Amino acid sequence: MTIQDRWLSVNELMLYLGVSRDTLYDWLAGKRLPGHRVGRLWKFKQDEIDEWVKAGNAASPGIFPKKPKVTAGSGKDYRHKNPN
Repeated sequence: MTIQDRWLSVNELMLYLGVSRDTLYDWLAGKRLPGHRVGRLWKFKQDEIDEWVKAGNAASPGIFPKKPKVTAGSGKDYRHKNPN
């Protein structure tokens, strides 16, 4: 068995990719990360993850919801007002 044949856990994949648990679960929820359910656990093949990263899928736009753009006049004015 080579290292590429090994199944990785969520914790191992977090360390391998250098991302948080929330990020991994966001990717899984969006069906963007190649993972496999084994009972209640998620498992990952390292070679599938490597291919996924090389294909640029880890950096695909739309993984995270965009923050609303704040434009002039769209919010409260927090500047100090002259009390005079």
